[in-house]
Amino acid sequence: LFVNLPVYAATWNSGTRFDLSSDWNDNPALLDDVINPEGTFRFLAAYAGEFERQDNNSSFNIRPLITTDYYPDSKFSNLQATDLFLPGSFSYRRPRNIWSLGFNASRQSVLSDEATTSQASPIATLQADDTLTQASLAPSTLWQITERDKLQIGLSYGITDYDLEFTSRSDTTSVGGNFSYSRSLTERQ
Repeated sequence: LFVNLPVYAATWNSGTRFDLSSDWNDNPALLDDVINPEGTFRFLAAYAGEFERQDNNSSFNIRPLITTDYYPDSKFSNLQATDLFLPGSFSYRRPRNIWSLGFNASRQSVLSDEATTSQASPIATLQADDTLTQASLAPSTLWQITERDKLQIGLSYGITDYDLEFTSRSDTTSVGGNFSYSRSLTERQ
């Protein structure tokens, strides 16, 4: 028994990158000069990946990113943060139309404002004490109606959420859309 199935050829790409950097900051907590703030080194590490698949009719890619802020001085441990990002896209092509989907998700540490005071210290200091979570989806389609006419429709949906309540920040939800029609004034050659 033999089954004749179509053969699909696809291109797969992947890659990674790791970056490490350091800098000196003479006042990372943004304290008033009267307090005689201390400086410290900061190390920033970033790991990025890329995964992609393409064939004649479709493509998919995803590019995760992780960043870490690290302060070796324990006095500044409240500024340390690890952030996560996950953007990507998918598209599917047919002879007269293209379907696409873009997506993005992230989780980031957010510094408090200068007015924040902790119970341990009445002095206003910055802290990475809030977390921002964001997600978005953006589907769209493009139709080639005739050789000269195109129609595109797209939607977008996004959410923004902060973990801490009762701050000057606000959670949001957004919904959008677009519609476009184009006509070429000259015929294709």
